[in-house]
Amino acid sequence: MNFGQRTRILLLMILIMTTNNYSQNVSSSRSISLAASTAAGENLLSLDWNPSAIIFMNNWEAAFTSDYSFNGSGGSAALRTLALGRRLSEMHYLAAKISPGASLEFVVPSTFKLDDSTQSLQFDKKITFREDAALAYAARLTNTLSLGAGVHIYDEVVSDTKYTTDSNFNIKTSTVDYSGNKATVDIGALWSAGEFWKIGAEAKNLIPIVDRKLDSSVEQYELDIPAVLRVGAAYSGFKNVLLCAEGDTKRNFNIGTEWYAHPLAAVRAGLYIDGATSNDAFALGVGTVLARVRIDLSYLGFFSQENRQGQSDINTFLEANVSNIDFNQFTNNKLSVTASMSFGGPQESFARIEYVSIAKELFPASKMQYALKPIGSARVRNTTTRPIEAKVNFYVDGLMDVPSQTPAQNILPGEVAEVPLYAVFSDEIRSVKTSSVREAEVRVAVSPGSEESDRYQSRVLIRGKNDWNGDAGLLKYFVTPEDQEVLKFTREELSNRKSDLDTVPALRQNFERAEIVFNAFAKRVVYVNDPEQSQDFVQYPSETLSLNGGDCDDFSVCYSSLLASMGISTAFIDVVPPEHPEKAHIYVMFDTGIDAQHAPLISDNPKRYVIRMNERGVETAWIPVETTAIRRGFEEAWNAGAKEYFDDVELNLGVVRGWVKLVDFDAVN
Repeated sequence: MNFGQRTRILLLMILIMTTNNYSQNVSSSRSISLAASTAAGENLLSLDWNPSAIIFMNNWEAAFTSDYSFNGSGGSAALRTLALGRRLSEMHYLAAKISPGASLEFVVPSTFKLDDSTQSLQFDKKITFREDAALAYAARLTNTLSLGAGVHIYDEVVSDTKYTTDSNFNIKTSTVDYSGNKATVDIGALWSAGEFWKIGAEAKNLIPIVDRKLDSSVEQYELDIPAVLRVGAAYSGFKNVLLCAEGDTKRNFNIGTEWYAHPLAAVRAGLYIDGATSNDAFALGVGTVLARVRIDLSYLGFFSQENRQGQSDINTFLEANVSNIDFNQFTNNKLSVTASMSFGGPQESFARIEYVSIAKELFPASKMQYALKPIGSARVRNTTTRPIEAKVNFYVDGLMDVPSQTPAQNILPGEVAEVPLYAVFSDEIRSVKTSSVREAEVRVAVSPGSEESDRYQSRVLIRGKNDWNGDAGLLKYFVTPEDQEVLKFTREELSNRKSDLDTVPALRQNFERAEIVFNAFAKRVVYVNDPEQSQDFVQYPSETLSLNGGDCDDFSVCYSSLLASMGISTAFIDVVPPEHPEKAHIYVMFDTGIDAQHAPLISDNPKRYVIRMNERGVETAWIPVETTAIRRGFEEAWNAGAKEYFDDVELNLGVVRGWVKLVDFDAVN
């Protein structure tokens, strides 16, 4: 038998497989591409970077990460991690993972082999490092501070092939496994330091709780896991952009950025700088969130490809003193994908309504305005580490058919936005006869997610349908030219005077019709004060016509409605004398449609009319009418209105000084 010849010493170490990346155990593609996640973690898979950051996960969360590793012989795919997390309460969180693909395996070819006529024996040595599992717990101590702890369990095996011979010189081989186990405890903290800053810290491998070493014959291959202190910061003060950086006591420094080009699409980039070895690397990634599912993709590339193509010598391996199976001199370039999903409870609270401010009182007559102008606002905070789009719904049961939703508002991570509230009330609001307090509900829905994130109960005072707050700008909402009683009144009066109107020149038609309707109106009504001398009670035109009475506000509103029903534009003249505010009153002016050149057709006295621009941008003659003088007829009401306007506006500059306001109401023809 030829016991063979001693082969040349190969001193060749073949790298069979490494999975994942980083200077830490990493389960998340987002963290890979972001590079610096100590302060930027935000869900279940934060357990590898900073266990205190798992406070951002939902009720139940599950995730997996799969890798495709590139090496000199091609590539290989592996399921790296499966993880599950649970929010135990608002204060306590738990997460766990198993890592079937988190291993680093080397084959050290033997320095000799035996050959005979029937077989060739190679006595290789195989070294395997694995991370089997991890467990993390976090507690939210305050709204800005959380603490967490994690346990990582490692396994190491050295398989050596031995041979023996029997009495007949037959060669027999057997495999001897030398195994060891390690378990270490990490401690982490996360602090929201102001509106835009987060500070994170983690003491990695701080406490060894299990350390079963390899046999002394192979102890040079042992996995060394040193304690490392890492500190990071994340800043979200730029629109849709997150910046983060971190460094550790092993002279590793990482920086990264995340840009949300759209609330559903993120682009990321990171840089790894290793001050001790040649492990400098870059990372790129993208991510999206669709309802309860989040998908992230990342690529990790090393600037130096030495020892990363599947083989290296044994001396390099021993000198490397591998301390991390995820990120070392032998880690390949990798493509990773992570998918996570929340389930078993309400969707993650992406936003929180901190406060709702609603107008002190709402007036049914102004319901049109509330659909166009905010009635208040909701203070909404983005509780995540990524930008969101918030839509706020406002609803009052019984007075609205459906909730009114605001336009989407972009809110940066950690920021607060004042979101305006709008209200599209149904016609039911005009049936409210007296003031009453109603329950209002404000809800916020967020993209990504598009599910309700928070709700807020509030109360609103709904005034009676005839109540008015004294603002002349809102008085126009009582003008109802389309009301059937209004239309009936003007149609009948104009029909009765048709023969007279047929002889009137076209230029004077509006003026003559306004005079006819005014005088007919004057014969029907009597001036009376508001109930209980109230200054905030206004009748609708149909009520004034039905009751045959009212005060100056009621007459101004009703006459303006009558004119508008004939296609004549009107304006309220609101007068609040600065020295005598108790003498405030309102009267009307209307557009004759006669241009400034032909204004003398109305009167030879220019003080009896006002030249102003109408809604068509044409300067025309307007007639002021004091409706409290209605019983004295059109001429006297015109004279009184013209004198008041001249005194208040022309002589005393009331408009310029702000105590006279003109509120236009465009005619609906």
